[in-house]
Amino acid sequence: MNEFLLKQWQLAVFQKHRPPVLLVHIRYLVAHNLNFGFCMDLNRHLLRKQGIEEADIRKIEEDPSQSLLEEGENAMLAFVVKAVKSPDVVSVIKVVPAPYLSHQYLNFLRPAPGFA
Repeated sequence: MNEFLLKQWQLAVFQKHRPPVLLVHIRYLVAHNLNFGFCMDLNRHLLRKQGIEEADIRKIEEDPSQSLLEEGENAMLAFVVKAVKSPDVVSVIKVVPAPYLSHQYLNFLRPAPGFA
């Protein structure tokens, strides 16, 4: 299988297992925070197509925790927005589940010799 088709298939599988509403929220708020007009307009349109009102969109621009998503999705949305706004406050401890925080799993996070 050529590389392009493999990447397309992987992307399709990835998107199939992610909640589309959450992804649109994430894309919209990231575009909003980075002031990417085209992406904001596109994803705002998709949010509207999913039944989200303009007033609700304005609310989540100010406070992502005000989204109409489920609790777990809402937490993910808030985390992503926080990471985009302040990447320095996001650590591996907050991203990687606790069982994987042992030294054997964290070795891959250390830079290779000569690249530090």
